Amino acid sequence: MPASSTSLKQKPSVLTPIQLIYAGGTFGSYGRPLAPLDADVFLPALQQLLSEHNKTDNLPAISWLDNTLIKDSSQLTPNDFVHFYTLLLEAYAQGLRQFVLITGTDTLSYLGAFLAEAFAGSDICVVVTGSMRPLLDSEILQTYAIDANSDAWDNLSALYA
Repeated sequence: MPASSTSLKQKPSVLTPIQLIYAGGTFGSYGRPLAPLDADVFLPALQQLLSEHNKTDNLPAISWLDNTLIKDSSQLTPNDFVHFYTLLLEAYAQGLRQFVLITGTDTLSYLGAFLAEAFAGSDICVVVTGSMRPLLDSEILQTYAIDANSDAWDNLSALYA
C-alpha cells in the first residue's frame, strides 16, 4: 500500500479514528449459501465484536465510512475500483487519512495495486484486507459470533498489533 507518515500501528487520536470501509466479500459473508451481509447488518455485528475485544486489546478508535457498494469481490469491476478511489478521495478531502477497506480475496491484489498507484506520493494510509473464510460463524444462528476457523479476525486485528 502507499507509504504513509501515519501507521495504523500508531494510536490515532480520538479526533482521527481509522475509517473502516465494508465492501462485502468473503470477510462479511454469512449463511448457507454464503452471501455478503448488508452493511446495516454486518457493521453493527462487527462493532459489537470490536467493542467486546477492545476491553482487552485496546484497539484504536474506528468509525465507518458510508459505502453503498457491497458485493462479492469476484464481481468487482474496474468501475467499482473507481468507486473506492472516489470514496477515499472524498474522505481524504475532508481530512481523513487512515482507512481499512474490507473486501474479498478474489480481487484484493488488483484493488490494492490500483489504490497504491492512485495514491502514490500522498500521506494517505489504506489497508486492504479480506479473508479466506467469513468472520462470522454461520452455524451459530441466535447471535453473530466469530468463526474460530476463520482468518478474518486475525487479518483485521493484526492491523493493530
